[in-house]
Amino acid sequence: MPGEVSRVPAIRQLGAGRAVGHAHPGVGVLAGLIVFAGLGPILLYRRSYSVARVSAVAAVVSVIAGWGVGQYPWMLVDQLTITDGAGAGAILAVLLIVVTLAVVIVLPALGYLLRLTQRENWSRA
Repeated sequence: MPGEVSRVPAIRQLGAGRAVGHAHPGVGVLAGLIVFAGLGPILLYRRSYSVARVSAVAAVVSVIAGWGVGQYPWMLVDQLTITDGAGAGAILAVLLIVVTLAVVIVLPALGYLLRLTQRENWSRA
């Protein structure tokens, strides 16, 4: 099939340059996330809903992190590496500052909103 032939070079390129027996450093963290995510049904059976909620978050994070570890060092296979796709150092520093400020401003407001909505007065209004 024509589609099968066109994918083969990309697959070869994705695995090229990887030494046998060496893994990406994130594989250990990813394995821990997967094990914790697998505990979700057991936690639900034991009615540990708050811990099961964290386990569900770990399942989603493990899927996204697994995609990233599988693609490393490519962002777009055979097109763009992570190093090539990074912005200039000054822009990345400004972006880090802006994201930090946004977290400092937004997270307390979200926490306060959560606290307000969990009160009895909120549900009676």
